[in-house]
Amino acid sequence: MKCVGFLCSAPPHVIVGATARIITRVSYQPHYQTMPKTTKRVNQSVDKAKPERETRKKAKKEDDLDPKERQDSIASNHVNLEEIQVPKRQDNSKIFVTWNVAGMRSTVKDPLFLGFLTRLEPDVICLQETKLSDKNQVSETIQSLSNYQDIWNHCTTRKGYSGTAVFTKEKPISVRFGIQQEEKHNEEGRVITLEYDKYYLVNAYVPNAGEGLRRLQYRIDSWEKDMCQYLCHLQQEKPVIYAGDLNVAHQEIDIYEPKGHEKHAGFTPQERQKFTDLLQCGFVDAFRYLHPHQQSFTYWSKRARAKQRNHGWRLDYFVLSQRLVPCLLQCETFENIYISDHCPLMLHLDLGQLQ
Repeated sequence: MKCVGFLCSAPPHVIVGATARIITRVSYQPHYQTMPKTTKRVNQSVDKAKPERETRKKAKKEDDLDPKERQDSIASNHVNLEEIQVPKRQDNSKIFVTWNVAGMRSTVKDPLFLGFLTRLEPDVICLQETKLSDKNQVSETIQSLSNYQDIWNHCTTRKGYSGTAVFTKEKPISVRFGIQQEEKHNEEGRVITLEYDKYYLVNAYVPNAGEGLRRLQYRIDSWEKDMCQYLCHLQQEKPVIYAGDLNVAHQEIDIYEPKGHEKHAGFTPQERQKFTDLLQCGFVDAFRYLHPHQQSFTYWSKRARAKQRNHGWRLDYFVLSQRLVPCLLQCETFENIYISDHCPLMLHLDLGQLQ
């Protein structure tokens, strides 16, 4: 079988919609293996809690909320979809959405999930933390999005963990999984790359450094290094859209309270510096480029009434190659769409301006 450029193919555990041209290797050794007990214990602590978990006092569970708190929580999900402003499309414009769904099976049960996507009608939908082992677990949702091709990358080392998906209206030229030719860092299903005629789209769920920063060294020394090299390599061929839950609040404005969080996952100096290093390689944070002084968040813990208190973090991004900056029309958060612990982020590009 053939490969297109350096793009090679999906392993057996990856499920891809029927219309894409996927390149496969002749020989492949699957990743399935029994994990050592010590590895399981470490991984199970990773990503369970997002960075701003309250440590000073025990957080309240939803069932422990008093009636006023519970009513506030319920009210936050009552959204008039007609009030959502849909971007005005142009001949060559495309709308992208990235959304950490924090478990797709539970998120899709809320009618707001499909209601929002139907209202916005994005050309590409990037999802993270799907937590699926089989896309048929959400078959009704896939049928509701039948005008999209669906592409999935599931975690193979732990059931119901991590995972990414892309829904795309336009048929991609090729699809690949993981980072670089060797499909590095792919056991947890964290990266999907789609090649289109004018650009690459990379959907990523970046590993959380975890409680006690147990995974910080892996993230800094391995993941971030390899991802930066990968994106720079892609950028030599075509401009890149790097989308997803990047698990870092880059600047102090990107977190509700910078003081005291420097040793928390997602706001360590090392993680923030790695994001700065990426931008210095010819990339732009689309939201911050358009809104240099606006504090807007994409993540709130489900504990301690974080959403009602607006104790949020900006962890989700569209990072663009410099060549795409003239195409940039909008990049907006939808903070009132609060189903998972993340809200969706929208990008609007006029690709007719691409030089």
